[in-house]
Amino acid sequence: MENSVAKRIAFILDHNLMHYRVPLFQFLMSRGYDVTVIHAGKEIMGTSFKQIIVSEKKIGPFYFKSLPRLRQFDVIVQMQNIRYINTWFLVFNFTRSYKLIDWTIGTSTSKGLNKSISFLDKCRNFLSNYSSAIILYTDFAINKYSITNQQKIFIANNTVYNPCPENLSGSFKDGFLFIGSLNKRKGIDVLLKAFKSYLTQTVNARIKYLYIIGKGEVVKDINDYIDSNFLRNNVILLGEINDFEMKKKYFAKSIINISPNQAGLSVLESFSFGLPYMTRENAISGGEHLNVVNDYNGFTFTEDEEIIRLMIKCNNEPGVMKQLGDNAFDYYSKERSFDSMVETFDNALLYALGKN
Repeated sequence: MENSVAKRIAFILDHNLMHYRVPLFQFLMSRGYDVTVIHAGKEIMGTSFKQIIVSEKKIGPFYFKSLPRLRQFDVIVQMQNIRYINTWFLVFNFTRSYKLIDWTIGTSTSKGLNKSISFLDKCRNFLSNYSSAIILYTDFAINKYSITNQQKIFIANNTVYNPCPENLSGSFKDGFLFIGSLNKRKGIDVLLKAFKSYLTQTVNARIKYLYIIGKGEVVKDINDYIDSNFLRNNVILLGEINDFEMKKKYFAKSIINISPNQAGLSVLESFSFGLPYMTRENAISGGEHLNVVNDYNGFTFTEDEEIIRLMIKCNNEPGVMKQLGDNAFDYYSKERSFDSMVETFDNALLYALGKN
């Protein structure tokens, strides 16, 4: 930035600060911004940016955060969530001295993305009339905004920071991978059933393991299924792994990352290691599933039974899988690099700061 005094930027999150978001704020600090992150979770230690931990209350279907004094900031970047009362307060505070930026997917994600414009989409567009800029996770929802609002939209494609991206598509493969929080809506039960059927139908399977990285509410259910179906030697529960080199080891050993019902940032993390991705065509997602191009950098399916067929294909066609992995890495490097996400945020901040 050209200004000698760093502009004070506050990000108001609608969720706890996650480790995968830390690099974004660190890189914005390195570009000359004075960044503060406001959230209701536990403080992550060792960050260069400041954190303000606030309390959060649930009021019926709504939430309310006890925000600090915001006049100290030049720009507020809020995760636009219409279930947060703060979102409405920030928008209709016409005496505010700071610029307001909305950071959002731009539509509902609870049942998969939908191109039709709902009443809630109209509410989001209305609220964004009063913001200086809009940062979208993807271009999917652009047409849900008015022509006027489209002129101030910036697309910061959601991605992850990999300090050492590496194409591991040519490494030795012996397993499928699932990585993420272990909850019911991910469809891990669907994955386990498909894997069991795959092993039954595949004689002398080359890909014979299912590596599961993560922790969550369905761990006991997973263990019960493994034991009752005699899969203890094939399904490897690894728990949560945060160590980079250890996690990289399983990206290298896996032929594809599979998440049946939900696709998040593990899509881009997989691509950054040259690992294809498999998910449902209309997966629950913040738009990350749109990065999966069927038969190019992964597979999409509509029916559960297709997973078995695709697993068999992964086992029988290593050359095809190698090409999909190469494509996945190329896509991450050229289309979804972390540098491009940071650059978009920088441009949106400069745009908002330059508005009268």
